[in-house]
Amino acid sequence: MARDEVDELRATVSTQGMSDLDCFIEIIENKLSDDDAKKIWQKA
Repeated sequence: MARDEVDELRATVSTQGMSDLDCFIEIIENKLSDDDAKKIWQKA
C-alpha cells in the first residue's frame, strides 16, 4: 500500500479529515475479495 492510495481514497471520499488509520482500514476492506477473508477482517 502506497501513500498515494491514501490520498486517492481521501479525494474519492471527499473527506480530508479522514485519519491514516481510517484510510488504511478502508483500503484493506476494498482489497479483500474472498468472503471468508472479509468475515475474518470484520471480527478483527
